[in-house]
Amino acid sequence: LFGMPLLHVVQGNDPATGRIREARGVFAFGGRARGVFAFGGIARGWFAFGGVAIGGVACGGLGIGLVSFAGLAIALLLSVGGLGLGTLATGGLAAGWHAHGGVAIGWHAFGGLVFAHEGAGGTVHATEVMKSISEMPWLTQSLVRIMAYASVMGQLWLPLTLVSVVVPWWARRQWLADSGKGAAPDKRVFWVIPATGALTGVMWWLFYRWALIGTADVIHFIIPTVVSCMGLLFFALSLPLWLRLVPINPLYGVRLPSTMTSEKRWYDVNAYFGKQLFIWSLAVVGAGIAGFYQLPRHRDAYPWAALLLILVAVAASVISTLWWMRQHPVDKPTPSRNRLASWFGQGVVVVVIAMFIKSFIAGAYRIPVGNEPGVAKNSHWLASHLDTGFSTGDLIIFEHESGHYWIARVLAREPKGLRLKRGGSPDEFFMPWDKIVGKMLFSHFTPDVAIGKPEIKAGKAARFVHVISGVQKPRSILWNEGMTVLHAVRDAGGFTSFARPSKTKVVRGERAYLMNLKDQIEPFVLQPEDQIIIPE
Repeated sequence: LFGMPLLHVVQGNDPATGRIREARGVFAFGGRARGVFAFGGIARGWFAFGGVAIGGVACGGLGIGLVSFAGLAIALLLSVGGLGLGTLATGGLAAGWHAHGGVAIGWHAFGGLVFAHEGAGGTVHATEVMKSISEMPWLTQSLVRIMAYASVMGQLWLPLTLVSVVVPWWARRQWLADSGKGAAPDKRVFWVIPATGALTGVMWWLFYRWALIGTADVIHFIIPTVVSCMGLLFFALSLPLWLRLVPINPLYGVRLPSTMTSEKRWYDVNAYFGKQLFIWSLAVVGAGIAGFYQLPRHRDAYPWAALLLILVAVAASVISTLWWMRQHPVDKPTPSRNRLASWFGQGVVVVVIAMFIKSFIAGAYRIPVGNEPGVAKNSHWLASHLDTGFSTGDLIIFEHESGHYWIARVLAREPKGLRLKRGGSPDEFFMPWDKIVGKMLFSHFTPDVAIGKPEIKAGKAARFVHVISGVQKPRSILWNEGMTVLHAVRDAGGFTSFARPSKTKVVRGERAYLMNLKDQIEPFVLQPEDQIIIPE
């Protein structure tokens, strides 16, 4: 491709010259590498990754290029690193025309300690001192705004370093296998690269969350951070075992007498244990992330539930592995499978995870009062227990003083709770955080709408609040006696701006009429006591 091999992998020195071999290809891997995508100790290419990376986009220990993400980043355009030098520079120490960092040096600079012609930040030594970032040029402001995204790119060095290690390792193992000198490598080893990228992403997210919290939330974030780190530890320990990268050793792995009998037994047992622990690590990491968004109502019980989940993760992985070993003995026939014991173990796991989800992520609730547009009486809803933000108009569920769960819509968020409004009542009221259950997501069961005659005042339009599943702000439909269904629907704007139904149902007394709105053979004339219903 373009006169180069698509993939070129080399190792060691050239026996003819004694020099380090250089890989040249579209994808090049080696001690020295040159290509479109180059990975190596010294890498040169359009996209270069290595100890020393030189190219259009350079990432590594020392990066030199148009854009550079590195420990020492030197770039013509954008540099992000511990030490960043470039036209646009950001990092611990940043020097450039526009600079942003802990120590920022430049013509326009913003940071903790600033040396510049025009600067703003903590301690500023500048010809022109600005009071805030809003007074700085738009490029400097843009550099500050992209800092979070740029730092994510700066974390890519870990998985990209693994690429430069894993590919040559796999290529050498494959060459030995082709030569009849060893076993073929397992291609699943490449999963370590995206897995490490995900691990790095979660670590970055944890740093990002801690950078944003206020002093009041520090105590509440300690436990979720510990839980997340435990999940990441399980993740990092389990992945090499699952991918069969860990040989027999005296420290790391399932070291039992039966697992030491052969390499095959060692890899089989540890691969199974690693897979189980890896799956549980995802649940623990998810529980840790959920802890950062717990509403105050659920915070007290969260640490104990998270601790139980961690213990269950370890116990379930160990017990499951021992059970697998029993079902796959070394020198004995495979015993018959005990389905009852297997189902019991799976049931315990499902119950533990389901209880955690129900208590701290989302739960089902029955709404006994249905005076809110869009919510039918006795309908069952799924409500989120996570504080992902409350906007004006959001439908929330709270615990009423009667002990029942009531619903209301959010008017405003306040430090100690939410200001709410219910149904057709014009009165606002305040609800503290310890009474807020969560945000309503969607209805998973809606009973039949009760048939009855609403109060109709002479000379006024009849009012019917219809139900639309999944719509947060449905309208009402107003009609006068003698109007057709199609006319009423059109006057209501097609029910809502979100729903444009083609069919509807009208309930009159003991009878229900299902009709197509667009192709009515005979117009259906409404009476004041009729009810218009949209089938879910």
